[in-house]
Amino acid sequence: MNRQTESLDTLVIGGGVSGLACAWHLRRNGLEVELWEGQQEAGGKIRSRQGQGWLTESGATWLMDPAGDTTPILEGVGLGTLLTRKKPDAARYLLRDGVLQDVPSTVAGMLRSKLFSFAGRMRLATEPFRPRLAIPGESVSDFVLRRFGREVLQYGIEPYVAGSLASDVELAEAKATLPRLTGLEERFGSITAGVLCRRLQGAPRPGAPQAASFSGGMQSLIDSLSVSVRPLLGKAAKSISRVGSRWWVEAADGSVTSARHLVVATPAQETAALVRDLNQTLAHLLDGITYAPVMVVHLGFSRDAVTHRLEGTGFLVPGHENRQINGCLWPASVFSNRAPQGHVLLSCYLGGARHPGALLDDDKTAVNKVLSDLEPLLGLRADPVMVRIDRHPRALPLYFGAYSQRLKSIDQQFEKSSGLHLVSAYAGGVSVRDRLIQAGAVAEKISTQLLGSQAVRRLSVNATKGLPQTPLASGQTLTQPL
Repeated sequence: MNRQTESLDTLVIGGGVSGLACAWHLRRNGLEVELWEGQQEAGGKIRSRQGQGWLTESGATWLMDPAGDTTPILEGVGLGTLLTRKKPDAARYLLRDGVLQDVPSTVAGMLRSKLFSFAGRMRLATEPFRPRLAIPGESVSDFVLRRFGREVLQYGIEPYVAGSLASDVELAEAKATLPRLTGLEERFGSITAGVLCRRLQGAPRPGAPQAASFSGGMQSLIDSLSVSVRPLLGKAAKSISRVGSRWWVEAADGSVTSARHLVVATPAQETAALVRDLNQTLAHLLDGITYAPVMVVHLGFSRDAVTHRLEGTGFLVPGHENRQINGCLWPASVFSNRAPQGHVLLSCYLGGARHPGALLDDDKTAVNKVLSDLEPLLGLRADPVMVRIDRHPRALPLYFGAYSQRLKSIDQQFEKSSGLHLVSAYAGGVSVRDRLIQAGAVAEKISTQLLGSQAVRRLSVNATKGLPQTPLASGQTLTQPL
């Protein structure tokens, strides 16, 4: 052992957005925090690549619904004024019978939409009269069929679950995958009735979710958090142990650090390896979580090479349409500064639980598959002038089986070890918004235990005091809303 440190309040292992955000909140509350990241770059799969006028995202393309719970951290790292939002009414599309159709953003819109047949709309309209059931471990497929019918499953839920979550409606648990919908049924007996009741209670009118990003892409969030947190890069945790009231963590380089609280913000299998000697039951539960592989193929075209207007965010593809891609986003139609003047950017997603072998294709084969799907849909008239490909063998956790019970068991095992905390996409939602919210909640819990609730509230009033921020570079301009 090369060195021992006993001054930390909290050690955070894992420098993805979850770990960075948790460390930021802890530092904001005045705690002594250190963050270890085994790779040479923080941010996990979130990475923005810029060059020759193109800005592409390796992971998350944008932050959904940034207002509310995530506002303090965005403003705290100096990004509040850099948010660039899409048009509230930007269209979203879905492929049905080989044609891109507008996707309604409200229940009323769905009842009028040509996306569903008359019979499908009537089935949707009668949802409030379906009995409420509590079925442990119910799949997404069974839940949606029971409440809305087959058309809503095929053209409303399955494309989202497969395209946005890289999952499978037949295997994914409804409660873990669609917590808002299952929660409405549990509370109100009906999703439609629940939406209406919430509106009468003053909840915001539901509509198309709002997307936001930053002038430098999602990398701006990672870079700004890193400036504040100062992660130790290339420092991987090797083992953890509990001695007295402190956690002792040995790094791969032989150094040892101790802390009163330990936050593990690594993927499931890495976490399992860390806790195996400490708790074999917990390690077994974590090892049972699987991940979906995802490939992102970014194609840049001259604007006149694509006949489709591309006025919207992009489209999702239902599984029974039998296409290679799961969906395609149009980042340059949503935000400025994503493509050179006179060009468009198409970011297409392959793989997931639907096509788990997609990452075995070489780059040329993958691009040809994407072009084959896009040509009849978007009217391609020339080859792409830019190609970038991102591959993620373990992109997103899959909430398969009785996943809620698995998470409950994992929580119970964590609770057996005082001062050990979990922040990760497999335990609280995969979106960046989910990650920021969970990280804040865990940091609040730790801060309250160490400082007391009154001290935490007092510190939170001056949330950004003493935390370095990332200023705009000289001459840099803000990305303007569309």
